[in-house]
Amino acid sequence: MSGISKTVANRIRNAQVVTASFDVHGPDTIDDLANVFSKAGVGNFDAAAARNLLGTLSSLLKNSTETLERAETAYAAEMSNDGDKRDLRDEAVSALRENTQYARTLLSAAVNAATLRNWGLDKPVPTTPDTLLVYANYAVERLRADHRILTRHGITVDTQVLADAIDGPRAALQVALEDLKLDSRENQLALEKRNDALEQWNLAYSVSASILSDLYRLAGRQTLAKRVRPTVRRIAGEVNADEETAEEEAHNSTDEMDLSLETADAEI
Repeated sequence: MSGISKTVANRIRNAQVVTASFDVHGPDTIDDLANVFSKAGVGNFDAAAARNLLGTLSSLLKNSTETLERAETAYAAEMSNDGDKRDLRDEAVSALRENTQYARTLLSAAVNAATLRNWGLDKPVPTTPDTLLVYANYAVERLRADHRILTRHGITVDTQVLADAIDGPRAALQVALEDLKLDSRENQLALEKRNDALEQWNLAYSVSASILSDLYRLAGRQTLAKRVRPTVRRIAGEVNADEETAEEEAHNSTDEMDLSLETADAEI
């Protein structure tokens, strides 16, 4: 279950408890139910139909659980593959800001404000990726369109060379941002599929476990009924059936101890 969240892992475990109970105890319970109905004067109980119903509900829950597990695994995989692409974006941002700032510093010392504005370099270099890309796109276009070779204090500055230096990381950033946007759409689709699978699982689990639990109760099998009942915490995946059962047993033991102490106090 690598990559599966704790809540989904709990849901899978809860479904496994119910489906195992369907397979192991369900058939025997049919005989107990037949006796219950017979004693109540109900003679038209169809044991074969009841067995088919239990088998169908078990298959429904198994299939829904397998679908949920696949959808959760796919979603986790989608969410985990963004790291390298974010690193590439950050590297492109760093290189682009450095080269653009260098060009802006050189040209600021060589031309007036109006010329700098014509190249799109009059304002500070942005820090956010999307804004930086827009800024660099315009600067590269204008530095090439208004090509100049400037000399100041013995230093020659060629706007074409500066544009080329900016253009490399600019193109890398554009690709990185497009890849991340594509990943974002794929993440959203994977999330929607996971949520659809979870909705179907919630319905299948709640109905199947409720029916089985009630049948156990009717057959007089209270322990089994408690084991499979779909509590709010189990449906939400906050806890699995094993943990909740252990909690209940500990709670019941504490209650029994408290009751014993109260009885002892009363006798004293």
